[in-house]
Amino acid sequence: MMEALFGPKAFYRFTVCRNPYARLVSAYRDKIVPEDTPIKEAVGRLKALYCAVNDLRPSEAMPFTFEMFVQAIGHDRPEMMDRHWQPQTMVTCVDLLRYDTIARLEDRATAFPAICERLGVDTALVGHLNQSHGSKDL
Repeated sequence: MMEALFGPKAFYRFTVCRNPYARLVSAYRDKIVPEDTPIKEAVGRLKALYCAVNDLRPSEAMPFTFEMFVQAIGHDRPEMMDRHWQPQTMVTCVDLLRYDTIARLEDRATAFPAICERLGVDTALVGHLNQSHGSKDL
């Protein structure tokens, strides 16, 4: 496995990154706002951190706004963050892996066809998951 990742004849390595602000908005909408979020512990820890930093009671941080969410992340340690808002450099391990291609999600028109061509995959066969159909200002 190590040879495949780091050796001279390693696999083609690529990662897809997202605009950090768009990623935070998505994490807030999909993981913080819903009351039945599957990551309740991570959300609770972030809310508690916000309250501790701002000397507030939990009831004073309700509703937990986008601004509060961003402020709390600013005080959190990256290694303690949930992967949905953890810095992408940690998620992709860019300090360990040397990627052949780092594509931007927002650059679908050129990034994905280039990756598909390199992999020998027909772009028409690759679908889009979690595609947004509009947005709201936060």
